[in-house]
Amino acid sequence: MYSRSGNLVYARRIFNKMQMMNALSWTSMITAYATHGFASEAIEVFENMIRNDFVPNEVTFVSVLSACNHCGLIEQGIKYFNLMKEKYGIAPRADHFACLVDMLGRAGKLVEAQRVLESRNAL
Repeated sequence: MYSRSGNLVYARRIFNKMQMMNALSWTSMITAYATHGFASEAIEVFENMIRNDFVPNEVTFVSVLSACNHCGLIEQGIKYFNLMKEKYGIAPRADHFACLVDMLGRAGKLVEAQRVLESRNAL
């Protein structure tokens, strides 16, 4: 609720006071930061999530890929895309591919973006 209105300071305060954390609470905070343009904070929360042994899900990865996309963090975005597949066994969905293709396209890496699209179509 607080993150939707843009009150991320209060949302983070509530998040930090939570005694029972789960993937949903972590993902909500990551999404809030990513949605409001705070990519580095979104990535920091994501890294803390992993460090604290919480398992990210499909939605978590959409949010972190979106944060990388809007901040121009191409290498990091590719790293997270591969982590999603290789470590967590999550099969990329259309929204994951869309984030990756958009990220590469914004960076002018059109050949790489085309390869991603072709690999998606091959699935």
